[in-house]
Amino acid sequence: MYVATVQHALVMGPVTYVDGSGLLQRIPIGPCLVERQGERAIHITWGARG
Repeated sequence: MYVATVQHALVMGPVTYVDGSGLLQRIPIGPCLVERQGERAIHITWGARG
């Protein structure tokens, strides 16, 4: 059984990541959801305006 820990969060400054094509992208400032995936990984979900 998989139990997810999901929290509401707010991106307050530049957060960058590498997308599936290897390009550097930026998560926009604004609200998001953060799901913890183990000890060293998280999944961040955001919309067009955060």
